[in-house]
Amino acid sequence: MTVRLPRFMLKALLVWAARRPNVRVFRLNSLLLRAALDHGKRDQLRGILEWSARQESRQKPDRALFGYHLAATYGYEQVDLRLTATEGSHRLLREAASHDPVRPAVTQTDLSRARADVAKALLDRARRSRERGGLADARRDYRAVIDKREGSTSGKAAHELAEVTDDADEAIELCRTALRFGTEVSRKGPSALLAQLLQDSGDTAGAAAARAHLDIPRKLHEADAEAAREYGPGYVERDSDHSRPGFADVFAPLVVAVLRDGEVVEHVRHSALRMPYDPARPDHYGCLVLTDQRLLFLKDREPPACEALAVDRSALISVRAAERDERGRTWMDIRAVGAEQVSVRTGRTPDTWLTGLGRSYS
Repeated sequence: MTVRLPRFMLKALLVWAARRPNVRVFRLNSLLLRAALDHGKRDQLRGILEWSARQESRQKPDRALFGYHLAATYGYEQVDLRLTATEGSHRLLREAASHDPVRPAVTQTDLSRARADVAKALLDRARRSRERGGLADARRDYRAVIDKREGSTSGKAAHELAEVTDDADEAIELCRTALRFGTEVSRKGPSALLAQLLQDSGDTAGAAAARAHLDIPRKLHEADAEAAREYGPGYVERDSDHSRPGFADVFAPLVVAVLRDGEVVEHVRHSALRMPYDPARPDHYGCLVLTDQRLLFLKDREPPACEALAVDRSALISVRAAERDERGRTWMDIRAVGAEQVSVRTGRTPDTWLTGLGRSYS
């Protein structure tokens, strides 16, 4: 039987064999890998993509996925080819998720990762088009990334699109969209651009609220230091891997993401939340936030799932110290109109900024 190899695979085999005194027959995946590693040239990558598409049409998804993955991994600088590869992987995994009831968790996890890869590839192509002056193509891809609603990746796309749009009212809404996705809070981020746009439009109050976003990382760092002082040397917020994001890194984008237009943060701190009427539910750990409008509790989740508690201050009935646990930490009961009673952990002593919120009750 005669085996016909695609040109890119044949070249990979010849290149590899030329470096070896004895010619050997390599497995298919070894040939594909060699082709991908061969300087990452466009013709090799294009060949891998064509081969993967043929495998997909022949109902061989495992082979096709392998090829798409290699093309995406080793064609990182070739943004158009990487986008084709990530879209191929996403397409196959989406099909697998719809027809594989046996491994739903695995396929859903892979599918989520594939969606994120497509969004990142689209964002890179938009940036490349913007660098080359192709603003129309860049705007199209930025819009596509926003529509995918892929967390901070879509937030970055909204922010960058706001930078290149000519319509100030559209730019303001794009900045707010970026913030709702939970993008990084920095002086080069969407909050700073939003503050400038609002200031230019004459909305000084809105601009001041947007500038206040930039103080939130500092407030969170101070809350982290306060927790360390309160609990002493035994306090541990992060494990030994200091490369992991800290309290402020995690929660600053989330705090900004859930704020209403013009809402300003007054206090933040480490905390835990528990539902006293359901002992089977574990405590939630996260960030307690007091704004000029609401009392919030945020978990480490993507917006809007990060919002575990949100109560308007006008709806609060009472906030009072309820008990101390075996570690001496104070829990405070919170009652509000239309919400079940919950408790938040405030530290070793009650927080004055909480105790003065609600009306006393017996």
